[in-house]
Amino acid sequence: MIGEDSRREDASGQARHVLAFDTANEVIALGVGVLRAETRSIEVAASVEVEARRASNTQLVPRIDAVLSDLGVARADIACVCVGRGPGSFTGVRIAMATAKGIASALGVGLVGVSSLDAVAWNAQAAGARGQLAVVADAMRKEVYPVRYVLDERGAERLEADRVAKAEVAADELRTGAAGQLVTGDALRKYGALFVPCGEALDEALWTPTGRGLLLALEAAWRAGKADPFDARRHDPAFALPVYTRLSDAEENERVRLAKNDPKNLVTGVQDVEVRRDQRPSARDVAVMNARPDAEGITYKPLDAAHARAVAALEAQVMGSDAWSEALVLDELPRADRIWWAAYGAPAACPLPELEPEPVDAAVSRSVRPCGDGGAPRLGFAERGTFARAHGKGSSDPRDCSMRAEACGASVPPGVSSVADDEAGGPASAADRRGDVPAAAVNGTEDGCELQLVGYAGGWVVDGGVQVLKVGVHPAWRRRGIARELLARVAADARDLGAAVCSLEVRASNEGARAFYEALGFRSLGTRPRYYSDGEDALILEGPLPLAARDVAGMALVVDAASREQGQSGVAGAASPCESARSGTDRALCMDSEPCALSSQSKTPDRDFSTAESSGEIYAQGAIRATSGEKLRQGTLEAHSSGEVSPLDAPRPLILAIESSCDETAAAIVDGEGVLVADVVASQIDFHARFGGVVPEIASRKHIEAICGVCDECLDAAAARLGVPRLSWGDLDAVAVTYAPGLVGALVVGVAFAKGAAWAQDVPFIGVNHLEGHLYANKIGAPDFAPPAVVSLVSGGNTMLVHVRGWGDYVTLGSTIDDAVGEAFDKVAKALGLGYPGGPVISREAARGNPDAIAFPRAMMHSGDLRFSLSGLKTAVVTYINNERAAGRALNVPDICASFQQAVVDVQVKKAETALRQTGAPAFCLGGGVAANPVLRDAYRALCDRMGVRLVLPPLSACGDNAGMIALVALDRYRQGRFFDLDADAQAHTDLDEPY
Repeated sequence: MIGEDSRREDASGQARHVLAFDTANEVIALGVGVLRAETRSIEVAASVEVEARRASNTQLVPRIDAVLSDLGVARADIACVCVGRGPGSFTGVRIAMATAKGIASALGVGLVGVSSLDAVAWNAQAAGARGQLAVVADAMRKEVYPVRYVLDERGAERLEADRVAKAEVAADELRTGAAGQLVTGDALRKYGALFVPCGEALDEALWTPTGRGLLLALEAAWRAGKADPFDARRHDPAFALPVYTRLSDAEENERVRLAKNDPKNLVTGVQDVEVRRDQRPSARDVAVMNARPDAEGITYKPLDAAHARAVAALEAQVMGSDAWSEALVLDELPRADRIWWAAYGAPAACPLPELEPEPVDAAVSRSVRPCGDGGAPRLGFAERGTFARAHGKGSSDPRDCSMRAEACGASVPPGVSSVADDEAGGPASAADRRGDVPAAAVNGTEDGCELQLVGYAGGWVVDGGVQVLKVGVHPAWRRRGIARELLARVAADARDLGAAVCSLEVRASNEGARAFYEALGFRSLGTRPRYYSDGEDALILEGPLPLAARDVAGMALVVDAASREQGQSGVAGAASPCESARSGTDRALCMDSEPCALSSQSKTPDRDFSTAESSGEIYAQGAIRATSGEKLRQGTLEAHSSGEVSPLDAPRPLILAIESSCDETAAAIVDGEGVLVADVVASQIDFHARFGGVVPEIASRKHIEAICGVCDECLDAAAARLGVPRLSWGDLDAVAVTYAPGLVGALVVGVAFAKGAAWAQDVPFIGVNHLEGHLYANKIGAPDFAPPAVVSLVSGGNTMLVHVRGWGDYVTLGSTIDDAVGEAFDKVAKALGLGYPGGPVISREAARGNPDAIAFPRAMMHSGDLRFSLSGLKTAVVTYINNERAAGRALNVPDICASFQQAVVDVQVKKAETALRQTGAPAFCLGGGVAANPVLRDAYRALCDRMGVRLVLPPLSACGDNAGMIALVALDRYRQGRFFDLDADAQAHTDLDEPY
C-alpha cells in the first residue's frame, strides 16, 4: 500500500513521472515519461508496444507493472496518467479507459485523455514524416476512422474532427489532393489496396499508437495550455470519456425506425402491424415505445416521423410562411448528422399515462437558427469544412433559406416560449404546468388523454461541434425544465457523435435567452448585422455541451438502501452530497462543475481540434456532477503535502467491491465484521427502458461514465458512517469486483477499473461470481444466516435452484432450459404494451386481477426433476393476447397478468418444495431481481411455514444487482486468501458449482 508520505518528488515538490497507455486496437502501447515542469516538456523514459490479439485486459496491468519495475519507477512517482481515448475498438478503448480511471483514482492523480489517432500522427512526426498525413484506423464493419494532419518541424496539426466512414467512401475522399500525401493506420492491414491511390503508406511499425506518440500528444496539449499533468483537480478521472463517433447500434436502428412515416396506432404508440410496408410483423411491432416519464410526468424520446406534423404546426404558429414544413422536418430525421428529441405531456384533466404521445396542433415554439453565412464573423467549426460548404452563399439546400429566415417577422410573439422563460420565473400554476390545450386538439383515445407534443429540439453535428437548430416549448408547459432537458439530450447524443462544443444564434434583443446561455458557459463570438428579416441583429453564441447532471452519468444514486430498509441508517442527520439529485427532480445542467471552474476548462474551449482530442475533459464535464468525491481527491492531495493522516478506527479489512455485470453501476465497502458501511447503486434503467430491455453497448458506455462517481460517493458515504472526515483508496485493504457471469462489455469496465485501482494501491484483487453474490445477498437482511440451505435464484438472466451445502460449496439442482423468469415477465409485459422492466408493472397489474381467470400452462411442473421452462408459458400468453385482439375483444390486462404470474409462482413453489424434501435443508432463501415479487415471497412464506423450514429473504433493495452482496463474498475470500492475479479477465459465462 502506498503511504501518504512515500511519494518521491522533484524540486518543485511534485511527483514527476507520467504513465501513458493505449489499447484502441490489437497493440498495447505503453509509455513512461519524465515531466519537466519548467519547460513543459516530457522526456521519454520508455516506449513499449506489444501485440495484444484481443487479450488487452489480461496483459495491460502486468505489462504496466513490468515496465515501471524495469525503470525503477514506483507507483508513488506517478504524477499523471495519460490514456488513449480512441477512436478504435470499443472494447479495447474501454479497457484502457477503465484501467486508467482506476489507477488515477486510486493514486489521487489526474487523468488526461489524448486521441489515439493523434498518438499515431505524433509518432510518425517523431519518426521524420513530413507533409500531409492521413491516418485511417480500423473501425470494423468495413468502416474506418479517417483524420488528416499536417506534419512539420513544429509537430502534428490536426485538420479535422474524428468521424467514422465506410472504407470506400474514405478512400474516395482522401484521393482528392493526394499528391505527396502519406498514409498510415491499422486499417491498411485490411484495406491497403483500397488506399494505394491516396498516398504513400508509411512503414507498418508506424501504423498504431505508441508510448512515444502518446507522450508527445500529451506534451503538445501541455504546451498549448490544453492540459496540465500536475493538475489533478482539472483532470479528475471522472471527466475522461472515450471517443465513440457514433451512437450505439440500438440507437442508430431506433433513429431509422422512427424516421419512417408509417401510420402510428395512437393507443399503443406503435406502428400498426397490418400496414407496415418494409417488413413482416415482428415482436417489436407489438411493443410500446417504453420511454419512461420523469417525476414531472414528461416523457422524452427521439422525435419520430409520426409527429413531424405537430412540429410543423408549432413552427407555423410562430414563423408563418418561413417556418419549416412537415416535409422539411421529415427530411431531417433520417440524416445521420442530425439529432432530434421531443418531450410529451398529458393534458391537465388527465392522469399521467405511460403511452406514446399524439401530435398536438395548437402550440408555439421558438427557433434557434444556425450560423453559416459566408461573410459572417468567425464561427468556430462552422468556418471549417462541411458546415461552411453546405451553408455558404449560394447554397442550394432548401434548409438554407428556411433556417436563415425562420425567425422573420417582428419580435417574438407574446406568449411564445423561449428557453429563457422556460427556465425563469416562479412556480407555475397547476393549469400552466399541465397545459391548457383542449381535449379536442388531441386525436388519441376516446377520453382525450393521449400524450401531447409539448417541446422539441434539434441539432446538427458537424466538424467537431453541434449546432442547435431548434428549441421549442409550448408556453403552457414552461418553467418545468423541458428546454434544458431537451438540450441536454441533444448534447449527450452529439457528444457520442464526436461533438465537443455547442453553438447557436439568438436575437440580440432577447436578454432572457442571452442570460440563460451565459449561465451555461456560452460566450459571444460576434454579431450578424440585420440577420433577421425584420432587420434585427443575431448574436452568435458558443459554449460547452449543455449536458445534464443527475448525480453521475445522468443516473440518480441510491445510497445505503438496504440499511434504511432495515432501519439501520448510518450517521443520523448526515445528508448525502447528492441527496437533492436523488429525488429525481434535479434537472440542472452542469456546464462547469467545481473542479473545472478553477481551471482553464471553465472557459469555452478553443476551436482547434487538438483541444477536444487532447484533454478529453470537455466530453464529460457535464456528464458527471462534481460531488464530494472531488473534494475528497483534493483533500487527499493536501494530506500528501502536509503529512496529515485521517484517523480510522474500523474493523479490518476494509474492502471496496464493484458490480457492473448488467445495467447497474454499484460500489460497496464492507468492514472486517461483515458490516456494509456503504452501498451505492446507480441504475441505468431509464436509458434502456425505451428499447424494451438492456442494450449491452449502452450499458458498457454508461458504466465508463459512472464508475468514478459511484466509487467516490461510496468512499464519502463510508467516511460519514465511520465518522472520519475522508476515506481514500489508500485506506482500503482490498478491491473486489464481479468478474462473471454477465454482459461481457459491462463486466470488462468493472474488472479493468478494479484491477487498476488494486494495482495502484498494491492491495489484493478479488474476483467474485455474480451468482454467488446473490446467494450472499440473504446475509444483508439476516447476518446470522448460514448454510445448508436451498436457494432459488430468479432474475432476468437466471432461474435455478441451488443447494448451498456451505459457503463456496454449491450444487445446482436444476435450472431453466430456455427463458428465465424475469425474461418471461419482460416479454409478456412487452406483448401487453406495459413497458420495461416487466416484473414491477405486471406485479402491479396482477394485484387488481383474478389469478384463476385464465388457465395458462404450468410447464414441467410434474416433470420429476428440478428443471424449469418458461418459453412455453410466455408463448401461451402472447398467443392468448393475439387471439383476443384478433377477435376484437378488449384485453383484461389485470387478469392476464395475475393468471400469468400465478402460473410462474406455482411452478417455482412446487419445484422448491421438491428440492427441500430431496436435500433436507433446514432453510430456504431467495435471490435475484424477481425475488422482490410480493406474490412469490408470500407463496414461499406459506410453503416454509407448512414445512417447518426457515425462510430467509433479502431486503427488497438487495434483490436486484448491488455491490453489497459482492463485498460480502469478497470478505470471505479475503479471509481465505483467495485472490485473483492481475491478468484475470471478465467472463460472460461461468459455472457456479465450480470453485474459482
